[in-house]
Amino acid sequence: MTWKGDFHSKGASVSDIIVCLIIIASSVFFYVQTFSFPSIAGYEEMGPEFWPRLTLTGIVILALIIMIGSILERRRGTSPKVESKEKKNTARAVVCAGILFFFIISISYIGFLLSAFLSMMVLAYALGERNKLLLLFFSFVMVAMIYLSFGKLLFVPMPRGIWIFRELSYYLY
Repeated sequence: MTWKGDFHSKGASVSDIIVCLIIIASSVFFYVQTFSFPSIAGYEEMGPEFWPRLTLTGIVILALIIMIGSILERRRGTSPKVESKEKKNTARAVVCAGILFFFIISISYIGFLLSAFLSMMVLAYALGERNKLLLLFFSFVMVAMIYLSFGKLLFVPMPRGIWIFRELSYYLY
């Protein structure tokens, strides 16, 4: 085995571990920063630090899961072909960025609900899901959960769109 092959077969796990450690360290740093947030009168139960702490805790948990998986993979000595996966992952990343760009642009014109629904369907399809019923169900449930959580529970105003989409949005939210 050449040095390059050896590097790729064992280096992928090491880079995952290093990235995860950087993410964990950054998250811990920002978590500590939340202790300096000032309290706002009337919001003592769920202050301004609640969502950042919840998000950062989730990030640390996910980074730990990835790191443990990389360590176990490295110990087993199994690693898939990196070169073909890198090309495939790069193409998927470009497609996902394009879908995100579409979402950002379309949200102003067709409103949050429709643009989020369409973006989630296309994103799930781009990531490999081919079951049309599952695509519709997943997209609908995810958009409904986001709408109920942010629109109804937290009263976050969502973009309504323009023209007919604006009028239709008044029936929905």
